[in-house]
Amino acid sequence: MPKQVDADTKVATIRKSIEQSPNHVRRVLCHRLLSEVGIKRRSNNSMAALHALLDKYGISADPDPAEAPLEGWVHLRLTEDVPAPPPPPSVHRPDDAWFAELTKARLTTEREVETRFVSRLFHALGYADVHEGIGLTFDLFEGVNVKHPEADVVYFVDDNHDPKTGNVLVLVECKAPSRPIEEAVGQAHSYAFWLKPMYYVVTNGIDLEAYVFRPGPIPDARVVRTTREAISKDFDEVYRFLSYQSVSKTKAGLASAVG
Repeated sequence: MPKQVDADTKVATIRKSIEQSPNHVRRVLCHRLLSEVGIKRRSNNSMAALHALLDKYGISADPDPAEAPLEGWVHLRLTEDVPAPPPPPSVHRPDDAWFAELTKARLTTEREVETRFVSRLFHALGYADVHEGIGLTFDLFEGVNVKHPEADVVYFVDDNHDPKTGNVLVLVECKAPSRPIEEAVGQAHSYAFWLKPMYYVVTNGIDLEAYVFRPGPIPDARVVRTTREAISKDFDEVYRFLSYQSVSKTKAGLASAVG
């Protein structure tokens, strides 16, 4: 990386360009981003320096420039546009036996992903049976036509599971382990447009990603990315964003701020 002042100035300029963009997002090719800040080769030191500068100017990058394909797109946005849930309470983790059972559960179908992975995980995140709606049918309007799709799993704030009047916290779309979760992202976003969750989650029982849903022009932001095998290691971060306590509190705070 060149002189710190040069890279610092470049990242400050990137921050301004994000602020001035209509959607508060800048989409740039990974190699172009690295070139802009003077990185010719990715190394531990250069990536650590870039991460420090992005943090300094309140910029989040998805995917991480250290891991993204050089010809792939990186989305840069302001970190204040992403909710910052509180840290988890000191006692919130299941025991080792629970994690072992979750990671070893046999998953071959979408239904097994729903019941043996998603439902177990979300109950550990503080959701009770009363919050969980599996196979929720709702109205989706396309012009003059009305469709009635079925969302795989929906978590509500209470026992009101009416798609129109209930308060949806998290929408989960599942795929069988043989299918990539990328197939579920667009579907989950389109369902979220009508159900208005705080987050939507996509998983195939192998990988799991969670996104902040943005009903307006600002693109959704991915806040969690993990795997079933890594869920024990990443549980604190999953809990911080997706637990019942966190999501219900964060969504209520955003609603009161808007109101």
